[in-house]
Amino acid sequence: MEFDAKTVLITGAAGNLGKAVAAAFAAAGASLALLDADHEGLRSAYPGEDRRKLLVSGDLAQPESVASAVQTAFGHFGRIDVLCNLAGGFRMGHPVHETPDEVWRLMLDLNAATVLQMARAVVPKMLAAGSGKIINIAAMAGLAGKADMGAYAASKSAVIRLTEASDRTVEQREQEIFSEGFLLKRPLLEAITREAAPVLLVDEIDRADSEFEAFLLEVLSDFQVTIPEIGTIRARTLPHVVLTSNRTRELGDALRRRCLYLWIDYPTFEKELQIVLGKVPSINADLAAQVAGFMQLVRQAKLEKTPGIAETIDWGAALMALHRDHLDRETIEETLGVLFKSQEDARVVRNQWLDLWLRGLERLRAESRPWSQALVERVAAEGALRR
Repeated sequence: MEFDAKTVLITGAAGNLGKAVAAAFAAAGASLALLDADHEGLRSAYPGEDRRKLLVSGDLAQPESVASAVQTAFGHFGRIDVLCNLAGGFRMGHPVHETPDEVWRLMLDLNAATVLQMARAVVPKMLAAGSGKIINIAAMAGLAGKADMGAYAASKSAVIRLTEASDRTVEQREQEIFSEGFLLKRPLLEAITREAAPVLLVDEIDRADSEFEAFLLEVLSDFQVTIPEIGTIRARTLPHVVLTSNRTRELGDALRRRCLYLWIDYPTFEKELQIVLGKVPSINADLAAQVAGFMQLVRQAKLEKTPGIAETIDWGAALMALHRDHLDRETIEETLGVLFKSQEDARVVRNQWLDLWLRGLERLRAESRPWSQALVERVAAEGALRR
């Protein structure tokens, strides 16, 4: 079991909390040193003989009594692996300015001094053994005091502060915090620390800044990430990396040299038509063909941000929401904001391109179905629609 061959020393063992904690540790296989000021209470709580339980009585506020009790437990079991400081007391009923000295001293002795005295007696033995755990019991009053319980709240707050002060040094805490266990892994680091090679997709890398591109370059060139506080983390397996870019800025040569280049153009008329029919529910084939044909004409123009397939789908959905079954000037002007996401593009389209596109659409309508990419390109060339 988890606590086989380990010894747990429990103070306040005769109380209800002490009995519950003792039962839990006993069930986990621990040997128990049970310490309480009430010897008869101990005998009543733990009747019978059990070689894995040692009953020890003593005054936990007195250093000599504590040292003697701890030595008895240590001499019997030869080790103390866990110290549970459960002993304590409660007294309330006085405003702070009326708190008697004896109540103040009693609360500090029962709750804070017991923790201090036990630490003095047990910690050196744990240090000598090279290991050990201490569990101190405080209370919510130690975090936020309440009226008429000033002495109790102060004593429990002292337990919390003593516990914090007994914990690791600042250097030890920093070593733990700046460790891989506290590292929040983002996708790049997650990709190179997988046991099986994943696919790492970095979408629209051109929208990232040059600093991120430099960081990505380290990953792609050496498949490692350097973290100053931790060191260099190297890939366990090499991920399959896919980068996409919309060319809003040029990527650095060093990054591009490490990539196989594939240009993906806008879809042809036929492919865009199938996408619209598949992605826009209930759109009729005639309107879908007009939308796809019009978008092919739009992409012949030089714009700040040429609409992509996402805008085509959104436009088709907007037309369906407006219950339109064909394209005309009024419909297009009402929905320009779906296609063009800058004021300059919208202005140029109205003043320079819209009439040409409408004439091109009329030429397409005059042709027999089905339309084709070759037909759209011929209409664009005849109407001088190319950028």
